[in-house]
Amino acid sequence: MPSKSPIRGSHETKLLFDKSIESLILAIELFNRPSPTARTHAVLMLLDHAVEMLMKAALLTRDPKTGIMDPDQPRNTIGMKAALNRARSSSTGVRFLTPEQHGLLWSLNLLRGGAQHHLNDPSEEQLYALLQSTVTLIRDILQNIFSVRLDDLLPQRVLPLSTMPLRSIEMLYEDKAAEIRKVVLSGPRQRHRAREMARPLVVLERGLAGLDGQPTARELDEMVQRLADGSPWQHEFPETSTLDTIMESGGATITLRMVKRGGIPVQGVDPADATDDLPVVTRDVSDFERFPHSTTDLVKKLGKTQHQVIALSRSLGLYDDPKLHKVIVIKSQTYKQFSNRSFEILREKCDGMSAADLKTICDEHGPGRKRRAQVTT
Repeated sequence: MPSKSPIRGSHETKLLFDKSIESLILAIELFNRPSPTARTHAVLMLLDHAVEMLMKAALLTRDPKTGIMDPDQPRNTIGMKAALNRARSSSTGVRFLTPEQHGLLWSLNLLRGGAQHHLNDPSEEQLYALLQSTVTLIRDILQNIFSVRLDDLLPQRVLPLSTMPLRSIEMLYEDKAAEIRKVVLSGPRQRHRAREMARPLVVLERGLAGLDGQPTARELDEMVQRLADGSPWQHEFPETSTLDTIMESGGATITLRMVKRGGIPVQGVDPADATDDLPVVTRDVSDFERFPHSTTDLVKKLGKTQHQVIALSRSLGLYDDPKLHKVIVIKSQTYKQFSNRSFEILREKCDGMSAADLKTICDEHGPGRKRRAQVTT
C-alpha cells in the first residue's frame, strides 16, 4: 500500500479504504500460500473484512451526511448486513450493488460466520470462485466509486491463482450432488460427512436468497436425504441454479463474475409470432429454472406463514396460471413450484397490506375453506 491514500475524502473514509486493501492483500496472500494450516477460514475472514471496510468507505463517499453509525446503537457503526442493504437499496440514493452482487457478498459474510464461529469448509474450487469473483467486484467498485484501479494498488503477481480449471456452476453442483448422494447411500455413519459437504452449498444459497443465519443440522440432514432420494440439485438450490460464471483473462488479470443466466440481452418472442425475418434465440431450461420457488421458499422470503402464502396465491389466481405455477413430478416425489413472476406478484401484494386485509384473504382463500363451506351449508 502507498503511504498516502490514493482516494479523496474524509480521514475516516481513507482509513477504511486502506484497511480494506490491506485485508484484501492478506486474503490473496493466504490463498496462494502452500501451507493448508488455517488457510480456508483465514481467507474467508480477511476477505469479508476487506469487503465490509470497502462498503463503509463507499457509503461515506456516496452519502457522507448519513454516515455509517448505527441509528439504534449510536456507539457502533452499522454491520455488514445494513451496509450491503444500503448499497443495494435504490431508496437511499447511493445504490452501487446489483441484487446478484449483494447476494454474492452476503453469501461471503455467511460463509465467514460459519468458518469463524462453527464449521464451514468449502472446496478448493468453491473457495477460488468466491475469492476471484469478490476480487472482480472489488475492482469494479474501486473504479466506479473511487476512480482507482486495483492493479495500481497491488502487484499483479498477487492476484488469485489456481491450478484447477474452474467449471460452470451447473457442472460443479451436479458433481457435488452426486458426491453427497454417494456418501449418504454408503451408510448412516457417513451422514456427518454429507452434512459438511452440503453446508457451504446451503450457505451460499441462503446468502443469494437474502436469508440470515446458518443452516441447522436438521435442515442439512433433510436436504442431503432429498438429494439421495433423487431430488434435482436445481430444486434444492433454486437461487444458485439461476447463476452462471463469466471468466475473462487479460494477461495476468483475471475477472470472474457471477451473473444471472441469460447471456446477451434477447427479446422474448412468442413462437407463434416468429417469422423468417425475425431471428429467435432459444435456450433449453429445466422446469426448476422456470419455477424455482417452493411454498417454503416463499414463506421465508415474504416473511409470512404457509397458511398466508397459500391464501394469497389462491386469491391472486397463481395456481391457475401455467406461467406462474407448476406441479413437477419426479419418480415418487411431487414438487409444487412457483415462477419468479409469482414471487414478484406476491411481494407487491404484501407491500403495504394491512393485517386486517390479510386476515380477510386468509378467511376467504386459506387452506380448508372448501371443507368449511360444505359444513356451513
